Amino acid sequence: MRPILTLAIAGLLMGGVWAYTRFAASIRPVAAAYQTELATEPYSVEIRRTFIAAPIQDPAGSIDIRPETESLAQTAVAALQVHFKGVSILHRSDEIQQVEPLVIPLLEGVEIGDNELFISANQKLPNDVTFAALHVRVRQGAVTISESTFTSVSGSPLIYGVLVFSATPPPEHDIATH
Repeated sequence: MRPILTLAIAGLLMGGVWAYTRFAASIRPVAAAYQTELATEPYSVEIRRTFIAAPIQDPAGSIDIRPETESLAQTAVAALQVHFKGVSILHRSDEIQQVEPLVIPLLEGVEIGDNELFISANQKLPNDVTFAALHVRVRQGAVTISESTFTSVSGSPLIYGVLVFSATPPPEHDIATH
């Protein structure tokens, strides 16, 4: 009698699991309506460097960058490049002098909430310089909302980083309450 009871319980367990998986697979999740709201204020990006930015002239591939994606491999050639939402918004292939700050005056497509910029630059390496920095500042109108400094690794010409900034909705002004 015990073997029959054991087989019956095992059959009920396996049947229950089978019924549950069939039922769970038959229910289709409702797609969430994801809506984004674009920021209305003007956003700008300012980039300053402690080095001369120049494109890498390395056709032999002796510089070990090990890019994670193909797009990062393409940015390793430019003197300076900025990506926003996966799209290149600034690409400079010429030599950029150290004193020349770069400004992207109107950053379009900023959404309310978190946004991120990917910045990469290649430094023209003099023999005596082993440290370089790239300072990026995001402004909402005249107010700085996020800034970060990215530094080089000793001996590497590539400086890169991701700057995350949060866009806030404008304050609501209700005339009736004043």
